[in-house]
Amino acid sequence: MLSYAPKISNIYRPEALYGRKQSTRAAKRLVAGLILASAAILLCPVAVLAQYPNKPIRMVVAFPPGGATDLLARIVAGKLRDSMGQTVVVDNKSGASGVIGAEVVVRSPPDGYTILYTASTIVVSPWIQKVPFDTEKDLIPVSQTTASTYALVTAPKFPANTFQEFLAYVRKQPGRFNYGSFGPGSGPHLTMEMLKNLAKLEITHVPYKGSAPQLTDLIAGQIDMAFDTTSSVLPYIGAGRLKALAVAGPQPIDVLPGVPTISQMFPGFDTDAWQGVFVPAGTPREIVGKLSGEIVKAIRSPEIIKLFSERGFRAVAKGHEEFSTYMKAELSKYEKVIKENNIRGE
Repeated sequence: MLSYAPKISNIYRPEALYGRKQSTRAAKRLVAGLILASAAILLCPVAVLAQYPNKPIRMVVAFPPGGATDLLARIVAGKLRDSMGQTVVVDNKSGASGVIGAEVVVRSPPDGYTILYTASTIVVSPWIQKVPFDTEKDLIPVSQTTASTYALVTAPKFPANTFQEFLAYVRKQPGRFNYGSFGPGSGPHLTMEMLKNLAKLEITHVPYKGSAPQLTDLIAGQIDMAFDTTSSVLPYIGAGRLKALAVAGPQPIDVLPGVPTISQMFPGFDTDAWQGVFVPAGTPREIVGKLSGEIVKAIRSPEIIKLFSERGFRAVAKGHEEFSTYMKAELSKYEKVIKENNIRGE
């Protein structure tokens, strides 16, 4: 039988396919083609980055309009619009402590045109409720933007006036006192449970539907103590209706001079409430890097620092790598405290 197909071995011998006279030119064309293909592959990331963004960016905010997360997200969106030259459309998708908004982003194309702005509940939710995605695998941390410290507050009549006095007083009367929170699994709830574990305290949990009713009852003497954000308690401290005994963040804060950190007595204690930006897994690293750089630059601007400070928040400009490391630590920390205390969401 006659065969017109070249032998397999001849594929690697241009002279077998084209004849000796054309073999040199064929080989040159083959090498040139390979070089061009390689160059195209190498230039792909550059091309992707050069074109991004070329249309509006959708910023999904995982909390309702008008709240602290929404207000700060809109500030960040405005700065990104100015620096990247494209409209950044804020789209509020609230519910389930931020899970609904996060799922919208997880299910979106990983092209950098749908980004998530959310709060630190994203590292708590996986351990207290059923979440339809894997927080660590399905989302890429881009940048942390802010942090806000919880303060331990009591009514003025509470006998302890320092954090050390507070610990001693509560230890002497196990089970007598109660504390408020925003509800099971909320930042104030987890913060107090961590303190109880470390300091060997017995205090009863009284859940509320947010900060306002909690503080109303605390001031009225219906509960004994609570953790709440500094932005919420400052007006009451200034008016003498509450007193602050400690802060739960890693460093003292200027608006509460002389109030110690819990970490001074219990090293490593840190339950800052924070906010940050994420994109779906699979987003090109060049786009992640560009977004991260633009957000970090924005957060470091004096204008943003001032705007955040006026609302009781610290500007925190963590980029992609640092924020990713922080996220892993936060997930591990809250998994531990939630499982140890058998905490369940409502």
